[in-house]
Amino acid sequence: MGALAGGAGEERVPAATPRPAARRRVSPKVRRRRLAAAGVVAVVVTLALLPQPRAVSAPAQLSTDATYVVQPGDTLWTIATRVDPTGDPRPLVARLYAETGTYAIVPGERIRIP
Repeated sequence: MGALAGGAGEERVPAATPRPAARRRVSPKVRRRRLAAAGVVAVVVTLALLPQPRAVSAPAQLSTDATYVVQPGDTLWTIATRVDPTGDPRPLVARLYAETGTYAIVPGERIRIP
């Protein structure tokens, strides 16, 4: 009788908690689009973080054992400016003169670039 009348031995049932709203299922088409967009973003970020090759605008450096074939109209000065267009050509002209022994060069002549 005590249990039916709400006496001390009555069990309390917790109040029903509201259930979260059911999530709509995403269609496979939308899922593929999102996956493709995420892939594109990942590729762009990866490419942005990779070390980029530097554009080399350095002069055409010849190795120490390089030879130059004199073309018509060449002078020691023009050869020196071709070898190092950004630098002062005078030291290289002096070395080329020491190598050839003269300022007069002939087309077809091979000059070792020091």
